[in-house]
Amino acid sequence: MARTLRIAFIVLCLSVLLDLGFYLPAHHSISVLALAVLVAAFALGGIAVAILAERLTTESLGRLRARAARELPPRLLELAAAHGLCVTRISVRNQRWRWGSCSRSGHICLNWRLVRMPPDVRDYVMIHELMHLKRMDHSPRFWKLVAAACPEYQAARQWLREHGRVRQS
Repeated sequence: MARTLRIAFIVLCLSVLLDLGFYLPAHHSISVLALAVLVAAFALGGIAVAILAERLTTESLGRLRARAARELPPRLLELAAAHGLCVTRISVRNQRWRWGSCSRSGHICLNWRLVRMPPDVRDYVMIHELMHLKRMDHSPRFWKLVAAACPEYQAARQWLREHGRVRQS
């Protein structure tokens, strides 16, 4: 009976991992992920396994951030070239409230969590920031630029509304 309860609990924890931990861009998703892994590990093998699971979760986060630093800048440059734009500098950061930002000097900052999103949503965010190189506002003219560069941008924005509302850290 105890083994059956442990297995049921682990299945529940894995369900939380799949439902909340994969796309949510917030520190809460990492916390939920870490908590689910820790609880499942504890249910399986006690505190020693839980400590190991916590270390693996932290290492996974580091790998995600390294992957973002490796993958996001080349994709941004590819999109910039496709739209005839020049980016002066790219940073991949741990931004709390933004997916990205663009300065007047052409410096684009991207949130490392973009690497966890579907490619079309990630591209939309990058195109959005690139269009700020043409217009530094969110006027109707700006949105026309975005629509011309990314015709499916409204679906990507909807995905962000549904999956990316939580505060990031």
